[in-house]
Amino acid sequence: TGSVVIDGDVTYATTVNVSLGLQAMDTGTGVDTMMVANTNDFDGVDWVTYTTGMAWVLTSGDGAKTVYAKFRDRAANISLVYSDDIILDTIPPQGSIIINGGAIYADSTIVTLTLAANDTTSGVSQMQFSSDGQTWSSAEPFTTSKTWTLTTGDGIRTVYVRYRDNAGNVAVYNDTITLDTTPPSSAISTLPSYYNAITFTVSWAGSDVGSGLANYDIQFKDNS
Repeated sequence: TGSVVIDGDVTYATTVNVSLGLQAMDTGTGVDTMMVANTNDFDGVDWVTYTTGMAWVLTSGDGAKTVYAKFRDRAANISLVYSDDIILDTIPPQGSIIINGGAIYADSTIVTLTLAANDTTSGVSQMQFSSDGQTWSSAEPFTTSKTWTLTTGDGIRTVYVRYRDNAGNVAVYNDTITLDTTPPSSAISTLPSYYNAITFTVSWAGSDVGSGLANYDIQFKDNS
């Protein structure tokens, strides 16, 4: 009798290179040799000396994989075929991150992140965030939206997200936005105390180093 276990009986593998745990027992003459294969017909596979562990290569292509084993004792009795399954997932999640709906500028450090991620083999399990791509927030369950605080100081800001699938593959995506929390500077020309006409000319100047000037408003107050 015997058994075969892939990578300690985990659910997923991120590479075709795995390890097999093999156990067999024979109370008569003892276990002598074994066959291990990726197909249950063992086509082209030779008997090898029995061992309790070995490196193994799964067939390529993501999805469910099965490894088969059978054992032979010294009297040439052959066991039943034993097997174990694992899901191969070598592809990281596909995803994206969008800050404030794709806006170019933000006037506050508090922003909203729109998140998307997909993994067809094992599913997306976790996400983490970073302002520099080096130091990451604690892992949390994947959601499609999150509030985030940008680092202070006007200028271009980048937010990174790291998605992890259930197999352990990770992928990093980012988006940028320009933080501008400083109002424009402005000045208006000095007006005389009196005008002898209802039509006159006034001039002004303004600047903004963060996002530039977008528009202006003129207001008139009658003090009569």
